[in-house]
Amino acid sequence: MDSRAVAEYISQTTPDLILLDLKMPFLDGFQVVENLGNVLADHFIQVIMISAQDDHTNKISALDLGIMDFIGKPFDNVEVVLRVNKAIELKKLHEALKQKNQVLQ
Repeated sequence: MDSRAVAEYISQTTPDLILLDLKMPFLDGFQVVENLGNVLADHFIQVIMISAQDDHTNKISALDLGIMDFIGKPFDNVEVVLRVNKAIELKKLHEALKQKNQVLQ
């Protein structure tokens, strides 16, 4: 997908998780997350960034931007699947808590 079209696509589909590379044509992963703005927080969309540039500065920048996890390349497929499953589990728990809070109000 063209990195410039991600924000529009996300606002129309509202996924549970975004698996995002840091280096992409046009916009990098940080710029994509910045363009998504409040959409991520409003819908509790989890972002996992993957990059060969897994130095300390990029990891800290990602976490500071609100990205939940950072996976370095080359990556282990099993590790990625486990991290994705944990992110989706967290999303489901968040949604369940949100529903229970609505019932209590």
